[in-house]
Amino acid sequence: MSNVDEEYVSEPIIDIQGVRIKPTFDPLFLETGVPLVPFQESRGVPAKEVLRESAQSPKSFDAHTLRSKLSSYDLKLLCERCEIPPIIKLRLLDENESANMTTIDEIGVYWDMFINGFRVPLHPFFIKVLNAYGLAPGQFSPHAWRFMSFFIYQCHKLGLNPRVRVFRWLFTICSITKQVGWYFLSRRLKAEANLFPHPPSSNHHWKERFLFVKLPKSQKSEVCNVWLAECETRACNKLRETDLSETDLEHIGKLKEAELLESRYPLNNAQLCECGIIFPPEP
Repeated sequence: MSNVDEEYVSEPIIDIQGVRIKPTFDPLFLETGVPLVPFQESRGVPAKEVLRESAQSPKSFDAHTLRSKLSSYDLKLLCERCEIPPIIKLRLLDENESANMTTIDEIGVYWDMFINGFRVPLHPFFIKVLNAYGLAPGQFSPHAWRFMSFFIYQCHKLGLNPRVRVFRWLFTICSITKQVGWYFLSRRLKAEANLFPHPPSSNHHWKERFLFVKLPKSQKSEVCNVWLAECETRACNKLRETDLSETDLEHIGKLKEAELLESRYPLNNAQLCECGIIFPPEP
């Protein structure tokens, strides 16, 4: 598995109203001590309860109203197509469950996330990006997962460790219009045509293809499974070239000079294995 540079500093976990919170800091904000959106562990507390307490947004949070249209046959096809081993436990939602209401060891995901490079156990870079934005995996659109997987793959091909700050320099996080709780990634340097060329076109109905996946024991405390109502996208996207380290700039330069793989189509299983996104799961 690829190493990931330690770019983020966290304080001890704090218990607030039964929800364990571990603030995740962006190094650019360390001088003010202001955290980005906090990483939360629900410990079985439904996300809608956390949202009711926080009241972060006047807009409605739609995740708890959605119901999955997947069947058992769909899960079988997904496991075959993505070569998901039996040790990785997938399940359909019960009638009274929604994607943002998960247990301590499960996360809500989509069929389309797996097609676009998401795998369990999560690659450490995936976890760092999620914690940098304070989001649960299911809050990123499927194409955001394609960009993240392509970034890991391209860094691997160039002999680079994937760095969160470099990724944030290349991509901005944006909220999906009129829908609170979901986010997509957009290329920041669109003028650089060779940087992740031919991005994927929009796909539809992915929010109707929810399922639950069980996390390995080692990642239960690392991956947020509580859906936050709103991510401070403006603060997350505030990044200047002077904020980048020499290593960051060197990596960006190498990515610009390389002939990068088109992101029009997702990585195949062999490529995901090559860059460490797929690796033997723990028992």
